[in-house]
Amino acid sequence: MLRPTVAGALLLAQRPAVSLPQSRIQLDAFPGGDRTGEAVDSEILEGPLPRLVEQAVAFVRRNTAKPLVVRGLKRQKTETYPGEVLREAVVNAVAHRDYSDAGAKIAIELYADRLIISSPGGPPGGQPLDRLARGEARSRTRNPLVVQGLAWLELMDERGSGIPRMKRLLEQAGNPPPIYRDDHDSLVLELRAADHSDTESSRDRAAGKITTDPQDQIPREALLAEATESGTITTKVCVQRLGIPIATAKRHLAELVDAGLLERKGAARGIYYRLVEPI
Repeated sequence: MLRPTVAGALLLAQRPAVSLPQSRIQLDAFPGGDRTGEAVDSEILEGPLPRLVEQAVAFVRRNTAKPLVVRGLKRQKTETYPGEVLREAVVNAVAHRDYSDAGAKIAIELYADRLIISSPGGPPGGQPLDRLARGEARSRTRNPLVVQGLAWLELMDERGSGIPRMKRLLEQAGNPPPIYRDDHDSLVLELRAADHSDTESSRDRAAGKITTDPQDQIPREALLAEATESGTITTKVCVQRLGIPIATAKRHLAELVDAGLLERKGAARGIYYRLVEPI
């Protein structure tokens, strides 16, 4: 006799959060390095796990910068965090979390220099964090049916090869290795942005070889148009209404202030920008 399961609801139901509120994901993007400032973009996602993975990855990508770097004779757009790494990190979180607590949901926090994913429950099977971080932990899961479903949907590999692959991709992109820690009954994964201070990219930047996409002018025009129409503009408006990543918005706002076109007002969470009135 066929009967519904929690794994089936998580993977296939259109609104599993109606009965499983813990299946939702909380996402917040902060402009600085901590939570003191107001989030410029926030979402609570709900839906089947495959959709949550794609939406969470899209949230992170739209709130991180994509600088254009010249390597040799080609211009290449880079990403703060490789897309495959983001997808693997979110898939691992939804696959291995503890679903027994209806009041605990996955939290994803994006800061200027790092990404933090907190997943309810400790490491599956109580495996040591240092072995997990090194990619040496054995493949274990507390939700085997969820893992089977995600593997069937080709979103993960049941062999436990995800963390070694993440480490390899982060190293290739110039990012530090992932950091794992246990925090208040949650497994926390921290990904840090690449530091190019000693790489060829930073030397190219100093030599003027890192350029800006011609489309880079478009956000500035959009910012000025919004400031003209609404009277003021904030980083939150840039992200949520104009779809401009946080880092890009902050950079353009600062450049427009330096150019004398905008003036910055307020402080802390109340910072906003307005057009400079002609003398």
